[in-house]
Amino acid sequence: RSGLLAARLAAGAAPGDTVLLSGPLGAGKTCFARGFIRAVLGDPRAAVTSPTYLLDNTYEAPGGVTMHHMDLYRLKEGADLSVLGIEDAIAGSICLFEWAEGRIDDMLPAARLEVRIEQPVDEEAEAAAEEEPSEFFVDDSVDVGTRHVTLRAYGDAWAERVKAAVS
Repeated sequence: RSGLLAARLAAGAAPGDTVLLSGPLGAGKTCFARGFIRAVLGDPRAAVTSPTYLLDNTYEAPGGVTMHHMDLYRLKEGADLSVLGIEDAIAGSICLFEWAEGRIDDMLPAARLEVRIEQPVDEEAEAAAEEEPSEFFVDDSVDVGTRHVTLRAYGDAWAERVKAAVS
């Protein structure tokens, strides 16, 4: 469901759009980004993976628009981010950032969308996991509970897109 919301928010996406995704591990940040990126690409089956290890996955959308999906989790606050070209990416591309909190605050454009995703804790599942460890696979098509998504729009354009996406 968060992918559908993301796809609606992607309508009209253009260079300069910046989306910040936050939430705990496993909340669905990458699933949200996948829905957004697939919508912009116009391909519901496009391979969109987590940028955790590469830091930046880049996609070319129709019309020559570049999209960056970055995961800044492993970067420490105050790290030299110039090597990633974040300021140039923000200025000329569509950017989705996971784990940006406190890392790129001084680079953020005034107009942006902040998305906070939270998933309620399943206390029974946590108790079972503590009792006996097991291997598991996560399939993002499985509904594992209700996610709470908070959208904070900065700027009139994002405010209009959020309004259209949730109505």
